[in-house]
Parts: sequence; structure tokens; C-alpha cells
Amino acid sequence: MSQEGYPIEPASLLQAVEQAADGIVFTDTQGTIQFVNPAFTAMTGYSSDEALFQNPRILKSGCHPEEFYEGLWETIRSGQTWSGEVVNRRKDGSLYTEEMRIAPVRNSNGVTTGYIAIKHDVTEKRASEEKDAFLAAIVENSEDVIIACSPSGVILAFNRSAEKILGYSAEDVLGRQVSMLVPPERVIALEDTIRMLLEGISVSQYEGLCLSKDGRRIPVSGTGSLIKNSAGEVIAISNILRNISERREAERDRALLASIVESSEDAIFAADLDGSIVSWNPGAERMLGYTSREIIGSNVTCLATPERLSYAHEIDQAMRDGNTVPSFDAEILAKDGRDIPAFRKVFEQAPIGICVGHLNGHFIQVNAAFCAMIGYSERELLAKTWMDLTDPDALPLAIGLTERLQQSPLGAVEEKTRYVHRDGHTIWVRLNI
Repeated sequence: MSQEGYPIEPASLLQAVEQAADGIVFTDTQGTIQFVNPAFTAMTGYSSDEALFQNPRILKSGCHPEEFYEGLWETIRSGQTWSGEVVNRRKDGSLYTEEMRIAPVRNSNGVTTGYIAIKHDVTEKRASEEKDAFLAAIVENSEDVIIACSPSGVILAFNRSAEKILGYSAEDVLGRQVSMLVPPERVIALEDTIRMLLEGISVSQYEGLCLSKDGRRIPVSGTGSLIKNSAGEVIAISNILRNISERREAERDRALLASIVESSEDAIFAADLDGSIVSWNPGAERMLGYTSREIIGSNVTCLATPERLSYAHEIDQAMRDGNTVPSFDAEILAKDGRDIPAFRKVFEQAPIGICVGHLNGHFIQVNAAFCAMIGYSERELLAKTWMDLTDPDALPLAIGLTERLQQSPLGAVEEKTRYVHRDGHTIWVRLNI
């Protein structure tokens, strides 16, 4: 022990202060700086000569209200220690965040002779925390299922969309094997995916099945990636899964529509805006005599009889201008030169609901299938708008479809919505507009 009764010699104490990693500042009772160590200079950019006899307000950033500093001084002047976080400004004008602790310095009589402030720069730490919080918010608010598991398959994280889509709460699954979320026959495939990732093989946009809490099998498209620590060691595996149930349903719907077209006895064909025929169903082959190989690429006007050719051009131009062409009678020229009377039976006899309407929502035409679906007669529907039929809760989304349709580069949109049947019950429908 030294002669002064301290366990450390004053010279050694001063050396320790000089070498401290944290910034250390001594002030008198008025707050005038009497000493700063090199760590303070490294943190703030002010040398000892520049800081001495200044007030600590030279570091003031303007980020805190005056009440903040008043509370700080009230605490230390009452003889208590103040600790907290402060945003200060360096000599070069840049801001930094520090954790600071200020305590009174007393003499042997217990009289406060000054204050000591110990400052620790936490700027990078806070930036890292904010980044982590930002990324965590993205994960939590993502519409995709995001699940993290350990290399051994133990679930470590389970976001809000995972809870919503799979039906489990995070508490239900954390700490359990990720294999619980796939059907039994997909467990080996899951294990192979984890093994590939750990071997450094990229696994992106694979398709699989998830098993929900209620036993439903949910088709998903997934991407797996490794999560490594600062040492490059794998600490977890992330799985981002997109529910593709609606896409699968849409694919089935399109396949159904395609099969209806293919199996129809009616001639059904499509042409692009230049009038070139791009599709030709078996019904058209049987009725008009052309095979699809023969006719695809030809201009649709080759099917018009000479006396109807000018009308065919008018119809073509009307469709180019985006106008609706109502049902019309026509004569189509077959391969063998016969004139075949034809009309728009596809619209009237289609097994799915079809309607034509103005942009203001009023119906122009409705087919029998649509009338049967919604419960109203054709006359009743022609006096209504599609907004009258839409479930009120689904109306905001439905109204947005018109804008989406006008902005769509394909000139088409697809959406699920809810209609209200004439008897009051709700009908889920898939719209192709």
C-alpha cells in the first residue's frame, strides 16, 4: 500500500487512466474540463489542449432537449451518479453515440470537488443493433414463410407468415425438428436439401410441400441459404418458402380451360393484334377442314367470305382499339370453299361464367353459366353493376382491379374475390379479366 493509504500509487493510477480504452474526462464543479485522456481524443477528435478549460457542451449534438441536460446536472449536483446514452458531435461534425457514466469526485472531507465522466463509444454497436432490428422487421413482416434451423434441423426462428400459413405458433415449433413441417414422404428430400446446403451447393427455387398443423399439404417454392458467424462458421440455415397454392390452382384452372377448348365441338381459335392466327382447336379442324399446322400463322381474314371481308376488317379494327365486340352472326369460309354459318355459341354455352361489362361496372352481356352461378336472371344482371354483386369486404380490392387491368402490360389480370348470391350466401370466384 502507498504512503497515502491507496492500494495503487498515484502515478500508476494516472498511467491506467491514460491507457484506458474508454474516454475519461475530469471537470470542476462548474463543468469546466480539467483533464481528458487519449481515448477521449480518439473518440471526439479534440486534443487535450483543445478540450482543456472548455465546457463539455462543445460535444453537444442538438439531438437532446434541454430538459435532458438539466436532469443530468440535477442528478450529479445532488451527489448521485448519472448513467445513460448520449448522442454527441465530434470535432469534424459527425455524430456518435456513447454510453456515459458521470460520478462526483469528493475530497477526504466528502466535499464534491469535481466530476469524472467515463465514455464508451457504442456507435457501431447501435448501428449493428438497428440493422438487426431492421432485418428482423423485414423477416417478421414478409408475406413469405421464413424459417431458420440449426445444421442439425432444430427450428430456431419462425416468422409471422409461417404462423399464419402453417397454423403453428412459434412456441409450438421452436426447439423441435424442422421435419415436423413436411409430409413423411418428404423428410428424406428435406434432409438431402440440408446436406446439399452444408456441402456448399446452392439450393434455389425448389418446389416442395409443407404440412400445416391441421394436416393440409401446402405447395411451396423455396430457397435455402447458410447463415454464418463472423468466423465463417455455419450457425443456421434459413429457408424462405412462398405459398404457391394459388399459382397451382391457376395452373389447374388454365389446364381445365385448355381442356374445355380442346374438347369443344365448337371452332375456337385465337389471333394476335396483327390478325395472325395463333391457336386452333380440334373443333375448328373438324368444322373448317384446316389442321392447326396449316392455319396457324395465317391471317384470320382468310376465313371470311368475300362479301363479309370488309366487316371482318371492321371487327378486327374495333378489337385493336380495345372495344368490345358483341355476339354476331357470320359465315366462315372452310378449306373446301363452303360457307359455314357460325355464331358466338361459345359465349352462350360455355360451362363457366362469362360476362362483358363497361369500365363503369354495368354489365353489357352475361351468359347462362354466370346467371346460374350468381342466382339472377339475365335481365336482372343487366340492370346491375359488378360492384352490386361484390361482397362489401372485398370491394376495395375489387375496385383496384380496374386500375391494375389498365396498367397490366398483358392487358389482363387474375384475382380471387367474393360475390354475394341472390339468396345472400357468399361465393368465392376466380376472376380472369
